[in-house]
Amino acid sequence: MRLFDLHVHTNYSDGIYSVEEIIEKASSKKIVGIAITDHDTIDAIKYIANNSVDTKNIFIVPGIELSADVEGEEIHILGYYLDCENDMLNEKLSILKRDRFYRGLEIIDKLSSLGVEIDKESIISESKQHNNFIGRALIARKLVSEGYVMNIKEAFDKYLAEGKPAFVNRRKLSLEESISLIENANGIPILAHPGIIKNKRVITMAIELGVKGIECFTSKHSKIDEKRFIEYCKANNLIITGGSDYHGDNEILGQYYIDIDKIEAFKNRDFLYNN
Repeated sequence: MRLFDLHVHTNYSDGIYSVEEIIEKASSKKIVGIAITDHDTIDAIKYIANNSVDTKNIFIVPGIELSADVEGEEIHILGYYLDCENDMLNEKLSILKRDRFYRGLEIIDKLSSLGVEIDKESIISESKQHNNFIGRALIARKLVSEGYVMNIKEAFDKYLAEGKPAFVNRRKLSLEESISLIENANGIPILAHPGIIKNKRVITMAIELGVKGIECFTSKHSKIDEKRFIEYCKANNLIITGGSDYHGDNEILGQYYIDIDKIEAFKNRDFLYNN
């Protein structure tokens, strides 16, 4: 039995901690591996591979979490065991990163028009630690540190969430594009935390388009959700996965996991492992 937390974010997207810090934290848990699944980027995976980062006996599954738009709702598709040198994948991710960067600057301008002044240059400087990734979480943390809000939730509720005064939409892939992009890169597409999806038809749509499984064990699900989706996967011959959706602002890393040896489609796939 090998327990893996298959949903972890680093500061290459909207996580708080660096790759090294994530690995250090994971090594103190009962899990033996993690999947790094940053939003719309595989830069953390490339960093580990290109710099022979010591993974401290932790196996790293190369992954991603792609955002898709389905009838105005943002849906997340996890991709596992990607070929990170795939040209189509890298080209599309480059476009998404650039769009997200300029969307972040537009949010800062909107905040300024509301009398909420945060230093754009400091955000740009800090984003360089995230490989030029300016997500709403980075801006939310800045709002907290500058004293405009008490916590990240308040930042979203007051300014950054959809429908709030500083919200700016960003480019997203279609559901079909997300799934095919992962498959084209030899990856395995999985529907993330379906319990929070409002349009339940999305689950069927995703499966029809090629999703191979569902994230059943997650911090976003209740026990009732877990049971329902496990039964659904068994009835439809889908992969069951699990992961914490860890971003660093709580202590859930390694608390949601799956025995990776029970996932037939994951067998004989390559990990990142430097020791």
